[in-house]
Amino acid sequence: MGEELTAHERRVAAMVLDGLTNKQIAGAFAVSTRAVELHLTRFYRKLGIRRRARLAAAVDRSNAAPRRPPAPPVYDSR
Repeated sequence: MGEELTAHERRVAAMVLDGLTNKQIAGAFAVSTRAVELHLTRFYRKLGIRRRARLAAAVDRSNAAPRRPPAPPVYDSR
């Protein structure tokens, strides 16, 4: 768990979150529905989830923006 998704996995995840079915995703990539199912299973494992319903929270967590470095100090030039 804790692995980051690849660019392709993020695209597929976005399609799932947009409400597309496995069949529709398969059509978009010209692959079988079974190939999409296997792909989803693999990245669900990567995220530590078991269901489509958990994907939104898991994707947000795994793709969280890195923390910004602190702003440089501001010097008073009086």
